Amino acid sequence: MRGSCLVLVIGSVMAACTPATNPGADGASTSTATLAEQDPAQPAAPSPVNTEAPAAPAAGSGELPIADLTSLTLKFSGPPVAPAYFRGYVTVYKPGELKREVTGPGRDKKRNDEQALDAEGQAKLEQALKTRGLKEQPEPEDRGCSGGVTYTLELTYAGQPPKKLRSYLCAGEANGTLGGDIQGFESDVNALFSTPLPW
Repeated sequence: MRGSCLVLVIGSVMAACTPATNPGADGASTSTATLAEQDPAQPAAPSPVNTEAPAAPAAGSGELPIADLTSLTLKFSGPPVAPAYFRGYVTVYKPGELKREVTGPGRDKKRNDEQALDAEGQAKLEQALKTRGLKEQPEPEDRGCSGGVTYTLELTYAGQPPKKLRSYLCAGEANGTLGGDIQGFESDVNALFSTPLPW
């Protein structure tokens, strides 16, 4: 037998149902009545807040972020040639400054360049990192090319260990964990110095 319900609203919601009766095994009726009361003025319990930090991007997940970058080191090593013709440099960026140690032409020729970065220079560096599409990528298969040049990019973000990526350019092809236009980025960084490279 089906029960019936009567709803009254007097400051609060009251739902009262007449009990539905079900015949028992002995023919007696058993009650399945329910009674529920809820006060609309009572605020609902707040939803739980997720306080977990977002997961860090996995290796090879895409473009290198700019936020929280505390230092950047760009190393260039020219092709394997006689010591008298070697070319290479290491540029270190920290907020507000660039430092570059240049070797060559010739391993016995060294010099140090320093360049202060104002807000405009800082913005140019950040834009170069973004627009050149530099990104971490899986290590591709080594094609066994020799005589190329090597770029190493090391980035340090606040509270994280350094991230070191490499790109080996040989015969017009790039190989390594660093993707994107590294030569374009190199040109952008060197253009921030008032002193050009000696080659």
